Amino acid sequence: MAVVHPRPRLNVYFDGFNFYYGCFKSSKRTAEWRQYKWLNVSAFAQLMFPGFDVREIHYFTAVVNQSILDPTKQDRQQAYLRALRMLQSVTIHEGRYSTWAKQRLLADPISRQRGQRAIPILPEQYVDVIIDEEKGSDVNLASHLIVDAFMDRYDAAVVISNDSDLAEPIRLVRSVVGSRIIIMNPHPGKPAYDLRGLVDPNDYRSLRLGPITASQFPATLTDAHGTITKPPSW
Repeated sequence: MAVVHPRPRLNVYFDGFNFYYGCFKSSKRTAEWRQYKWLNVSAFAQLMFPGFDVREIHYFTAVVNQSILDPTKQDRQQAYLRALRMLQSVTIHEGRYSTWAKQRLLADPISRQRGQRAIPILPEQYVDVIIDEEKGSDVNLASHLIVDAFMDRYDAAVVISNDSDLAEPIRLVRSVVGSRIIIMNPHPGKPAYDLRGLVDPNDYRSLRLGPITASQFPATLTDAHGTITKPPSW
């Protein structure tokens, strides 16, 4: 009788903001991508990795601040996070989102037009600019990736990000624990320079539109708090 081997255990680690901006906000993506933000990450993982036993999906993000330029921004995100919380395999890890004003040097527009390295206008001119920054997701992802490897919670892990800050934790998991890592780049083009050479060539993947379109939530869902509706612009 043939021996049936269990499928390898797989955990998936989504860098939420890196994934969102790479897939749906990049100027190098076609407009078609932008209508598929209502992604069921569990269905997506099952579709992309049918040879694995998908155990845990960790989604790292931060609650965005209200914006006078985009008043429904926070509402859209909250609707999506509610939808994700309905998935038993998904755990959401929240970092921190900050908005503040900071002084920056004005760049010389001529150098930018020529595609050269930006240089300041002389004499120097400063302006106050609004800085939106998400903090903690990369550290949180790295921490869970390493701890879960040492606790033997997976045989292989998928890291969905193009953040070069994740290079060292990926290297440690591979070299110390020996777990397999698959890097999925949500941005068009090659992985970030520091992420290259970290995993086997076959374990670099690019996100494709087909599996994303095939893994959408229904337009309306119902949880314990009521109806969840896909944002109209999504």
